[in-house]
Amino acid sequence: MAGTIVLEGLSVPIANAGANREGEVGDLVVLDGRRSYAPASPQKPLSYVWSQLSGPATVTLTGVTTVSPSLTPSVPGVYVFSLVVSDDNVRSTPSTVQVNVLPADGGCLGCNPFSK
Repeated sequence: MAGTIVLEGLSVPIANAGANREGEVGDLVVLDGRRSYAPASPQKPLSYVWSQLSGPATVTLTGVTTVSPSLTPSVPGVYVFSLVVSDDNVRSTPSTVQVNVLPADGGCLGCNPFSK
């Protein structure tokens, strides 16, 4: 099966942190790990662990062990989150997702404030 990694007879689960997201300061942003799977045992439930890798501020990630955690950023900028899944036997390699957070007034990141 394409994309399947075998480690000493064990098939490694595949983490998928979903598509990049965009929102504004104060918006609820929901991450999506539903496309993660365990090739050798698709019926077996996965365990999820999300973490923040980078960003202009630390955010509270609600539901770090769920398939779809959420956050409400208070600072504009680019945030990166990592997802690792496990099938109780072995952990996946990390998958990352980027969240672009714009100012609450609908502005843009990196814009020249003096241009019209």
